[in-house]
Amino acid sequence: MGAKKKGISVENLATELSKSANDIKVRLGELGITFTSIKSVIADENAQKVRDYFNPPRLKKKASKIIRKSDIEAAQIESAKSDTDGAAETRVTAVAVQMLAKQQQEQKAQEEKVLRQAEENAAALLSAAEHKEKSAKQSAPPAETGQPATAVQPETVPAKPNIHLKKERVFRSEKTFVDREANLHKLFNQKPKKNRSRYKKMKLQEKMQEIPPVDTAPPPTEITLVEKRLSLQDFALAAKRPLTEIMGALLKAGLLITINQKIDPDIAKKIGELIGVTVQTDFSETEDSKIKYELTMLESSEVEDKPEDLFLRPPIVTIMGHVDHGKTKLLDAIRSSRVVEGEVGGITQHIGAYQVEVKGKKITFLDTPGHEAFTALRARGAQVTDIVVLVVAANDGIKPQTVEAIAHAKAAGVPIIVAINKIDLPDADIQRVKQQLTEHELVPEDWGGKTVCCEISAKQKIGLDNLLEMILLVADMEALQANPSKKAQGIIIEAHLSKRRGPVATVLVKGGTLRKGDPYVIGTTYGRVRAMFDDLGQEVKEAGPSRPVEIIGITEVPRAGELFQVHASERDARVLAERRQAEQKDQLLASKRAMTLSSLSKALNTGDKKTLNVLLKGDVQGSLEAITASIGKIQHEKVSINIVHSGTGSISESDVMLAKASEAVILAFTVEADSPAALLAKNEEVEIRHYNIIYKLLEDLELALNGLLGPEYEEVQLGKAEVRNVFKSSKAGAIAGAFVTEGVLRKNADKVMLYRGNKQLVETTFASLKRFKDDVKEVALNYECGFTLEKFNEYAVGDVLVVFARREKARVS
Repeated sequence: MGAKKKGISVENLATELSKSANDIKVRLGELGITFTSIKSVIADENAQKVRDYFNPPRLKKKASKIIRKSDIEAAQIESAKSDTDGAAETRVTAVAVQMLAKQQQEQKAQEEKVLRQAEENAAALLSAAEHKEKSAKQSAPPAETGQPATAVQPETVPAKPNIHLKKERVFRSEKTFVDREANLHKLFNQKPKKNRSRYKKMKLQEKMQEIPPVDTAPPPTEITLVEKRLSLQDFALAAKRPLTEIMGALLKAGLLITINQKIDPDIAKKIGELIGVTVQTDFSETEDSKIKYELTMLESSEVEDKPEDLFLRPPIVTIMGHVDHGKTKLLDAIRSSRVVEGEVGGITQHIGAYQVEVKGKKITFLDTPGHEAFTALRARGAQVTDIVVLVVAANDGIKPQTVEAIAHAKAAGVPIIVAINKIDLPDADIQRVKQQLTEHELVPEDWGGKTVCCEISAKQKIGLDNLLEMILLVADMEALQANPSKKAQGIIIEAHLSKRRGPVATVLVKGGTLRKGDPYVIGTTYGRVRAMFDDLGQEVKEAGPSRPVEIIGITEVPRAGELFQVHASERDARVLAERRQAEQKDQLLASKRAMTLSSLSKALNTGDKKTLNVLLKGDVQGSLEAITASIGKIQHEKVSINIVHSGTGSISESDVMLAKASEAVILAFTVEADSPAALLAKNEEVEIRHYNIIYKLLEDLELALNGLLGPEYEEVQLGKAEVRNVFKSSKAGAIAGAFVTEGVLRKNADKVMLYRGNKQLVETTFASLKRFKDDVKEVALNYECGFTLEKFNEYAVGDVLVVFARREKARVS
């Protein structure tokens, strides 16, 4: 004890135990150990107390039982001191036997105590009989010792220290007991170990007998196809040929067909010829055709209307005409709302549907753009409309767009009401307009024809009442009727993506009554109507025939012009939508032609055909369709335009990545790119062009086409110089010293020509261009310089140097 105590700081002890210093400080306080800071050093015995608290020495008791023979040796030594001669050795042996017996007996008693406690916990898992038998066995005295448990212990042996079983030791004993019981049951239920290998061999032989033998039969030489379109992988399975064999035969034949690509019977027969298989077809009624028949019956939800179920419905009116002839002004005057003052370029950018009430009767107006680029939208509008109001400016007469509108209306078979607008202008000529109408088989009523003509002024609101009365009169003559009691059907006239409400679509109900919560199908999408709003933004619970409503609750933005159908249940809607998706995918795969390697190589090598890839983004679907139709009209001899993707809403990061992968230009119509997409486009060098007038977009697109053609170049003279001295050089041979007399000399000029008198000596490029021994890129007018030319070294004083650059020649289309 005289040696200096060693110790450990509180901080190091916390690090050793992976504990915080605060935990160590709290424990030291509980033990009554004083310290000043975490740098204080505490004695090793105090540190050991803390270690024992956080890391209990669980194995110490077991170790003490293992080394307890040392107690016997100590007892032998003590006995040897007190006894004499040979009797001492005999007594020590007896004491050892008694001590071992006592130790084993106490250990057994402790184990029995633990077992009883574990048995109480596992009583629910044991049967009553097992529990009783186990209690009887545990109450029996141990048979391992040869002496009774009450044997007298010699006084010379020191008292055995008490064994304090900690809680962890009890839990370990319980787990050992439960594991022991489980192992016993497992051992009783198992077969002898020496027989288990034989048993496994027997089971393995039985399984080997169950495995079907390998089909060594040759593949069939004739197969019958029962589906009109199947994938190449399915064909390989039907022919029982490896897919690699079929792909190899196709490659040898110069055909590229993917394993999932759908092939028709003709291609299947050609593949069969390549691999030596005769392909026959049998498209009789199969289970798949039955499903198609059921889906067809499900899809044809149109029921024949009974006469007693039909009621008059409001007419659907489409306003058409030339740009700036007053179509939107007319709608604005009818609705007494100037909703179109802010539109760009005088062009209505999307289709809107509105319903107004006149003398107790309702009229639905469908506004289609009057621009010639919106031909497809006009055709679609005529298909859903009942009456066409053709707006013609009295001071401008009939224009090409007016003629197109007349053609679409006649093709749809709907009556036409001519509204001669702007009659308040001084240069208005109504008679000239009527004369022009007769040239297109539209004879006014006052001229003996059947075409209703109304003279109006949308700006001054003149003649509007007469126009509305004529619309109602024509509607009564047409006897427009619908059944409001059946499931609703309609047409998607507009759709867009709202940041607040998600995908939104405007539905014009053609028949039935649309209610909130109805399950529906739009093309390949389905869902339930979550909410409906009218043209004033007010929520409605139901919409009857000829009423336009804006619905939310759709999963994606549908295409304008798609059919809207309500079904009995959401399950029916889902089945129909999923089937349409599968058919659309099959049609897409089937429409892809198999490309031959020779044609692919020819297209890559010649480079005659070039393609401009475009990605379109717009505010509404109607604008995108109009732009697509206009782009389709652009024809060029050597350049084609490929629209890789079109969609509504702002430009996203996925749009930029798609444009990057397809080397496309993004054309954005009245939409912006969000911040991450704009940053990504800048980093990836993807061009985004923004437009709000379609004419400008198409004009830039045509200019881009000219940029893709093989450019025509012209030579432009940059400058002239006169050689005034020639210097000899051991490295360059000769260096010409010159003075710039015109323009500028540039080192990277495309062509340099040297003249002597009127004779051209050489056509080459600069090898070097210097000023005062320094290399320069260009030399300006009235400066001296020195130069050398490629593959020429014979300069003379008086030579004239002319420098040219090649520039792309602007195309005149």
